[in-house]
Amino acid sequence: MPEGLSASEVAKKLRHHHHQEVARQAISRAVPVIEVVLLSVVTIVTAWAGYSAARWSTESRRFRPQLRIAFDAWQATNPDTNPAAPPGPTFMKEYVQPELAQAADLDKRADEATADGDRAGLVADNYIRITLLLATVLFLVGIGTTFTQKRSRYVLASVGGVMLLAAVVLIAQQPLPG
Repeated sequence: MPEGLSASEVAKKLRHHHHQEVARQAISRAVPVIEVVLLSVVTIVTAWAGYSAARWSTESRRFRPQLRIAFDAWQATNPDTNPAAPPGPTFMKEYVQPELAQAADLDKRADEATADGDRAGLVADNYIRITLLLATVLFLVGIGTTFTQKRSRYVLASVGGVMLLAAVVLIAQQPLPG
């Protein structure tokens, strides 16, 4: 019985090995492209989330004009250091209450606006959380490019891709900025 492989079996194994090597090289070339695409998409989605968070922010609050005048006058009395200062701006003579019925209606609208502001604050918080998730994706994919081991790069790019998908789903569930 002859030992070893026949010429046709050797050729078959060489072809198989060649195809495996070609496939490995194709995957190796695809990984940097996928990483660049992930980084690009994450950058755009992160910018959108940051923009949305800023639009939903509830930092700016305004006084009614009458209260602004009284507040400024009250601040002029140095209430932080002056024990004789009135207890608040509504105790200042500059504070005038026009039409109490209108004030009740305005209070109702103010409560509604506050509730809207609270909802907007929650949406802004959600967008900030999404932005942090996207920043994590940028970190994972970015650090993955520094690894020489392909398996590490694949894992980090895969985890980043899943997190990007999760962030996009979360953004799709948020209301659009107004």
